[in-house]
Amino acid sequence: MRMHALYFDPRSHDPEPERAEQCGGDGQDLRACCPISSPDPENDPVTGFDALYESMERCKSGTSWKGSVASYCLNGIERTNRLYDRIADGSYRPRKSMHFRVTHPREREITSIGFEDRVYQRLQNDNDVYPNVTRSFISANPACQRGKGTDYARDLLTRHMREAWRRHGDTCVVVQTDVHGYYEHIIPQVAYWRLSESLDHAGLQRAVQSLEAVKRGPRGFDPGNQTVQIVGISYLDHLDHWVKERLRVRWYQRYMDDSYLILPTMGEARRALDELVVRYDAVGLKLSDKKTRIYPITDGITWLGYRFRYSRTGHVIMSIKPEAIKEHRRSLRRMVALAKEGRLTRDKVDQCYQSRRSFLLKGDNRRALVRFDRFYKSLWEETNEVQEG
Repeated sequence: MRMHALYFDPRSHDPEPERAEQCGGDGQDLRACCPISSPDPENDPVTGFDALYESMERCKSGTSWKGSVASYCLNGIERTNRLYDRIADGSYRPRKSMHFRVTHPREREITSIGFEDRVYQRLQNDNDVYPNVTRSFISANPACQRGKGTDYARDLLTRHMREAWRRHGDTCVVVQTDVHGYYEHIIPQVAYWRLSESLDHAGLQRAVQSLEAVKRGPRGFDPGNQTVQIVGISYLDHLDHWVKERLRVRWYQRYMDDSYLILPTMGEARRALDELVVRYDAVGLKLSDKKTRIYPITDGITWLGYRFRYSRTGHVIMSIKPEAIKEHRRSLRRMVALAKEGRLTRDKVDQCYQSRRSFLLKGDNRRALVRFDRFYKSLWEETNEVQEG
């Protein structure tokens, strides 16, 4: 079944707020479809007992130290069988989510779901939602995907800058965009329509059930849900194809709600940005005034924690942002102080140091790396001096 009634034309040049709000308020019909029952739950790769148990094993990786996870896995067979029965008879409902706030890298609210719901959600996403939804993605949409991620995204930008240099030298112009409050302004009905293009009826019902549990209202989802992450990378898939196929922009990339376009002239850049504003408005999104801008490529492109710039010969230099180094130093200083008080082990602090060091190793940060190593060594020397005194 296809949800043609949810059609919301992203090409519209007349995105009135009233129409967007009306489109975002029709969720009641979908909630009536939420109770799901597979026709053959025992052999269903998304609801079968064996599949649920394997999903539990994957979900506990790295989190088995938590009491709720340990309790669930200790009684894994019984809890999985109970979940299997509830899915089979259609009585399964996601439990109420927990909400908390984080302050880094910016203050925002995060949603946390129970371990049982995570088991079921991961199974449906890994075996149904993710493989079907991502089939239509362009290669320049690398967020939250197997075999891609941040390293792929940085390498792709490097390749784009090298190609731009070979064709136009250092005269190109960059259009860099960022959506203001991305997850807060996603229209649920548009998101469901996007999913309906790739999923069958049962798969769509399962996805909607997970999303309804974290829906904020007529607009927005709470981040922290795995299905919401898939919505985040698929919501603008039509825009990606429009940029590549209609605007024919060769050097384009989108990482979740951040994107860049590298264009030969300032005139092309301004026209592209005007078109993008209209396209984003059509799906209920607004570009950030502070982070959306047009600038010459010689200024350097800030992307995923690094700054990319040309050398005199056209070599692309990738250096970490100074703010990121300062944050790593502050974090290590706090951890060493906790180790000094006996609240952390030296091995744990060393692991965190190596993790932050590997971030520096990915770019052209040799001098910064030497200073970072020296700084970390000095923290322990200060500790030893205090203890000896």
